[in-house]
Amino acid sequence: MEALVQVLRDAPPHWVPRAAASEVRDEVLALYPYRWTNFLYELAGVLSTPYVLWFTIPHHSQDIVDFLHRCTVSQELPHTAALAHFCAPFDTSSVEGEGVL
Repeated sequence: MEALVQVLRDAPPHWVPRAAASEVRDEVLALYPYRWTNFLYELAGVLSTPYVLWFTIPHHSQDIVDFLHRCTVSQELPHTAALAHFCAPFDTSSVEGEGVL
């Protein structure tokens, strides 16, 4: 554990003197989970993404397009002939609908 604390550049200063403490070990495991845990999260994402894209998104596609249309701002870029389109920051309380965010 002490070697790990020495290698980490962004380790909090309170880890260095207490590198062998179980509290430091728990904090490290919270920040850097095991590889198999990351693998399971990635696998769940790979398996759930087709479901979301195939079954959920088509029912809400018009709502998504309407939202992007309402929040998109067109702006001419200075010193160029280009026109930029970007989604403007918005207040989430103004979005209508139950369970949107």
